[in-house]
Amino acid sequence: MNRELGIFERAQVIADKYAPFHIVGVLRLENAPPPQIVRKSLTLLQKRHPLLSSRIMHEKGRHYFSSLVEPPLPFRNLPRWNDDHWHQVVEMELSSRIDSASAPMFRCTYLYGESQL
Repeated sequence: MNRELGIFERAQVIADKYAPFHIVGVLRLENAPPPQIVRKSLTLLQKRHPLLSSRIMHEKGRHYFSSLVEPPLPFRNLPRWNDDHWHQVVEMELSSRIDSASAPMFRCTYLYGESQL
């Protein structure tokens, strides 16, 4: 898949050059599945949605979404310390740039503990 970025997408690329510019979402699950199930689900989602397996290429003054042949799955599983642990993860994610030229434009950090809920 190759598609040139639209106007808003190009604006995001420009803004990201000066400071990390991305969206962080938080999802709290009751009866959360074990990490291996979440990893498998993300792999399936990535296969079904081409932009989750894409990077941004810059050629001849234009930016394009370009599919990665074997995209890595950016998934981290961390033990959940307490009910507020997610705050620290969000703060870290907001300040961490995504290398959109060589990796998929998403990543997942899963806080999980056997007795979390």
